[in-house]
Amino acid sequence: MDNSLCSAKEKGQINLVPISNKNILKFSVLLLLSLGLVLSASTAYYHVKRWQITALKAEQLALSRVAQTSLEQWLSINRRTITTIATTIGQANAPLEQNPNLDLLIKQYTDSQQFEFLSYGLEQNGYYRVNDWLPPAGYDPRERPWYQAAKTAGEEVILWPYEGADFKKEIFISIAAPIFRNERFVGVVSGKISQDYIEKIILHDGDKATDSGMLVDWQGTILFHPDGTRIGQNLYQSVHFDTDEISQASKLKGQEQVFWAGDELYVITPIPSMGLNFVRVVSEDGLNQRLISETGSMLGHFVIIFSMVMLAFYLLNRKILSPTMDLLELDNATALPNKKNFKSIVTQRYLTPKVKGILMLVNLDYFNTLIAAYPDLMIRQLLNKVKNRIQHLLEQDCILGVFSENRFVLFVPCTDPSITCCDHLPAKILHSLEQPFMIAGAEMNLSIHIGAAKFPHQATDIETLVNHAFSALSVSRRSGTPNYCLFDPDLNQETVNKHLMISSLRKGLREHELFMVYQPQFDIRTNQMVSMESLVRWNSSELDRLVLPGEFIEISENSDLVGVLGQYVFDRVVRQINDWQARGFTVPKVAVNISPKHLLQDDFIDGLVASLKKYQICAGQIEIELTETSMMEEPQRAINLLIQLKILGFSLAIDDFGSGYSSFQYLKMMPFDKLKIDRMFIRELEHSSNDRVIIQSLVSIAKHMNMTLLAEGVETPEQLAILKAQSVAQIQGFLYAEPMAPEDIEAIIVAQEKQTDVA
Repeated sequence: MDNSLCSAKEKGQINLVPISNKNILKFSVLLLLSLGLVLSASTAYYHVKRWQITALKAEQLALSRVAQTSLEQWLSINRRTITTIATTIGQANAPLEQNPNLDLLIKQYTDSQQFEFLSYGLEQNGYYRVNDWLPPAGYDPRERPWYQAAKTAGEEVILWPYEGADFKKEIFISIAAPIFRNERFVGVVSGKISQDYIEKIILHDGDKATDSGMLVDWQGTILFHPDGTRIGQNLYQSVHFDTDEISQASKLKGQEQVFWAGDELYVITPIPSMGLNFVRVVSEDGLNQRLISETGSMLGHFVIIFSMVMLAFYLLNRKILSPTMDLLELDNATALPNKKNFKSIVTQRYLTPKVKGILMLVNLDYFNTLIAAYPDLMIRQLLNKVKNRIQHLLEQDCILGVFSENRFVLFVPCTDPSITCCDHLPAKILHSLEQPFMIAGAEMNLSIHIGAAKFPHQATDIETLVNHAFSALSVSRRSGTPNYCLFDPDLNQETVNKHLMISSLRKGLREHELFMVYQPQFDIRTNQMVSMESLVRWNSSELDRLVLPGEFIEISENSDLVGVLGQYVFDRVVRQINDWQARGFTVPKVAVNISPKHLLQDDFIDGLVASLKKYQICAGQIEIELTETSMMEEPQRAINLLIQLKILGFSLAIDDFGSGYSSFQYLKMMPFDKLKIDRMFIRELEHSSNDRVIIQSLVSIAKHMNMTLLAEGVETPEQLAILKAQSVAQIQGFLYAEPMAPEDIEAIIVAQEKQTDVA
């Protein structure tokens, strides 16, 4: 053996270890798979490259359409905005120079970043008001092209590029509209954006292949170009097109087209509403880089998918799909069972074996506001802290899950035959979740409502149990304060009654069953009626009784009748004022209560103005009353609406002040004329030192914010004496007068006029 080995080495021969048939098979399969992968990849590359060239052209055309849509949308929205501002300024009763309401209006619109500069100039004296810019000495808006264009046209115009008036000589685009007062031209409103702003709209920042974008008229004149020196040139003369391409380019009116000129790709998208073309210019080098990158990426994905198929059997044998399926049954943020999984667990573990228990829905109120105010990471942390607090209060056999993004759901089993062992838990949950949450250094507070239903006493299946808990939650939320409600069968009857009330109210509005009464408001020093509040009453033929406001107003606010009822009341008040004035009565200001949901409807102001015009009543005759809490639902939008109402001439009052949790930051921005103290601070005034301190504070607030202070719900001489001593200006209440019919108001007006004549 040794000799043979030595002989083999001496001869230079090497004995190789034989390869088994099993290994040969493995290597053969691997080689075939590799060869198939290479051939497939080569074939794919050929087809992918052809497709990518077409796709890149289509992508550039799509990006051009996006830019065209963005520009048209911007112009459409801001045309209406400028026209609306011009109309609003034209309808203002106060002088237009140095007008704080108009200054605030300009600030609100510029803060929304619709325009870089928003201004108005007056024809009479050249007065000019603009945000964030100091005009140079001798600047006269009447000499500017945007002013002259709008004045000449007599309507809203778009002025394509012109140079700014200062030393920077920036290029601007302006949307301008004339201001008319009593059909007489008095000035021009203009919103301006710079070339940089337009460039952000029409160029896609994420597309590295794009060299430039330009706006060109039908004749080829360049109206906008990032390189200002190109503006005014003719595209078809400055670009080296082939003869056929020039012929094609000259026929681009209303047509999309993609074609090459030298080493650049031109993508042309028409903007018919403006009579322009948007031209996107893409370099060949940029497209080639994209082509290589995206083709390589697709082939890489092909390789990855191919490899994943080869590993699929191994992964399946390792049973990794089982935990993946488990993840589908858990909430992403809290890792608790989701709604479907929770129902399944509770049914199998407790409902099927008939284990008594209680199901609770824990609702986090105003959750959309939290989502808008805080980043997603903080919201996730908040939800997990809520989960931890609830779990801390639960026994081990309880089930906690997530029903929706702002609702937790739990089932608490109870072995006590009286099923009262769980009744203490909702109060503990409310108390725990009412405590502040500290997240990333910020304090977050929650408002909580809980609805619950018992099994099997009130429901025998999971769906009915959940529905009953929702019914209880709905009742709980109506309280307005953190609360807990257990389902009661009478809740279903309450739903029936609510639908009957809505149906009857529709009929009442249609047949004019609702009528107005008026409660006078008196000057506390002179005891003279200085204004009155209008209050709606309803004598229903369908219900065959007088329906109290508390029964139908809240229901209307949760239905589609809120705007109809609000406009009905406003029409009745304005018509009554017209009747009084026609008969020679000197009518004091009349307050009209406005629902927050009516205020935020798109046609709210148009409806008020239409009623005033119909009955020829001045807006200064009306005081709009809004509750404190209504301002907090959409504060910024509410501020804009209040400013518009103020410009139109309405007086504004904030009702039930002190009953909510409004922000003084927003209150100081709202142009209210009157502050009405909520009656809950008046009811125990003669016995409560705290209420007297609050009244004194409100007197100080009203004084420093230049508001008239009115106390409502005054019923005793002692309350009147305290309010008079603390310098409250006006009062309203049964001590002086109850709500009364129009003819009784007439008697008060006549009596006061006689006193004035005698004096």
